Amino acid sequence: MEYVLLYDESRLYILICLTVKCLEKERKTLLAFKESLIDPSGRLSSWVGENFCTWIGVGCDNRTRHVVKLDLKNPVPVFDTRTNEVSKAFKKSCLGDKISPSLLELKLLSYLDLSLNYFNGDDIPTFLGSLESLRYLNLSFSSFGGVITPHLGNLSRLQYLDLNSLSFFDIFSRLEVESLHWLAGFPSLKYLSMSHVVNLYKASDWLQAVNVLPSLSELHLGDCGLLSNLSDLTVLNLASNTLCGQLPSSLGNLTNLHILDLSGNKFIGEIPSSFANLSQLQTFDQKSNNVSGEIVGLPRNLASCSFWGSIPSSIGKWSSSQELFLSKNQMNGSISETIGNLSMLVSLYLDYNFWEGALTEAHFQNLSRLEAMILSVSDFRPCSQLPSILSLVHSLDLSNNNLSGEIPDNITSLSKFINMNLSANQLNGKIPENIGNIHDLESLDLSRSELSGPIPKSLSALNFLSHLNLSFNNLSGQVTIYFVALLFRTSVQALKLNLEDHQVREMEKMTGTEREYLIHQYHSTFVW
Repeated sequence: MEYVLLYDESRLYILICLTVKCLEKERKTLLAFKESLIDPSGRLSSWVGENFCTWIGVGCDNRTRHVVKLDLKNPVPVFDTRTNEVSKAFKKSCLGDKISPSLLELKLLSYLDLSLNYFNGDDIPTFLGSLESLRYLNLSFSSFGGVITPHLGNLSRLQYLDLNSLSFFDIFSRLEVESLHWLAGFPSLKYLSMSHVVNLYKASDWLQAVNVLPSLSELHLGDCGLLSNLSDLTVLNLASNTLCGQLPSSLGNLTNLHILDLSGNKFIGEIPSSFANLSQLQTFDQKSNNVSGEIVGLPRNLASCSFWGSIPSSIGKWSSSQELFLSKNQMNGSISETIGNLSMLVSLYLDYNFWEGALTEAHFQNLSRLEAMILSVSDFRPCSQLPSILSLVHSLDLSNNNLSGEIPDNITSLSKFINMNLSANQLNGKIPENIGNIHDLESLDLSRSELSGPIPKSLSALNFLSHLNLSFNNLSGQVTIYFVALLFRTSVQALKLNLEDHQVREMEKMTGTEREYLIHQYHSTFVW
């Protein structure tokens, strides 16, 4: 008998039979495997003749001609098109019945794909755990049932294992587990899917078992009930764990959650509608993921995603929300008036979107705790009453809004303002004379509009001002000693004015001491 020593990737020498007799044994093994299956559509009709390497679904080693691959995945594209015709074609194309243990004769079989077939809720055959050369095993969507055999843990070379238990047939049987200790036998496993394994949550060691897989790069555990016994959970932090796939809809069952942090992962798809049930959620962080789509369920922090559409009326359910961040999205609809029900809201950031419609008093009717609001979005026109409902706000950013007309005089009654940014609009008229009544103001930006007239004397009353930008307007008149007094008495760190020539000459009338002080203090930030 003729043999050859073959050196493989795992540094093992395998004694390979190269005689015609050995290859004939593999041909008979394949035929025995075929005979054990039901094949309604004749997918295996090519399995005739002597040259089994040409049979559909069979792959051979180019050198030894031994069988190394069986790819018997159902070829009907059931995921791509959901019609009755496709469904019928899919079910007819399913292989089924029994898997023959004759496969054990295929000593070099490294790839086995039986996915998207129909095995009637039968157990996964225990003997599959003896196919020692397997690196790829896919039994997903094939209607296996019962307890997953721990003998699979003997497949020490396995790199890919898909046991997704979802079925396209109306059967009640799904895969189950008793323990996951057998996962320790997969030092090279890179991909693991056990989605829809019905009782995975009962395996108390599931997290420890997954955590000891040194090569794992992709893990799918969707719809496994892992969170079903965590209904009292208030804080869940899964940040920076390289988790992937779609956000689990089962998270919506954690109705007592206050904080959910999924940032720094690789989630994709849309936020599940079940998230609308998280009425106690106060902080939701999912930065650095790729979640997008139209918002249905609405967590609080969705900044820098790719969401579109309107803010839905379901926003009104989030009565305990303290922060709402929807900045830097593609929102292009209206803002629901039910946002006015968020009576606990402190911070509201809706900037850099494409909102339509106008804000009314109804939007803010119960926002008595609001302290910070940013609405700097393109092509958005707030209603004229807006200033009158901001008496408690500390920070307001309405930049880049195409706002037109004059700055309302009653904005000076909003004495709690600390930061106000109305830049890059089309505002005209004068800066309100009593702007100095906003005593606590630390930052004021009115740049890049069409404001005219003099710089108000009352600016000298802003004792806490540290940032002032009035540049790129049409301001006129003289720079008064009152304004100079403001510079002397406060610690302005950034000042931009873009003064005209005659205003510069007025500044030149200052005493040498005043001018020297200004040059010394504001040389790098003072723009004449």
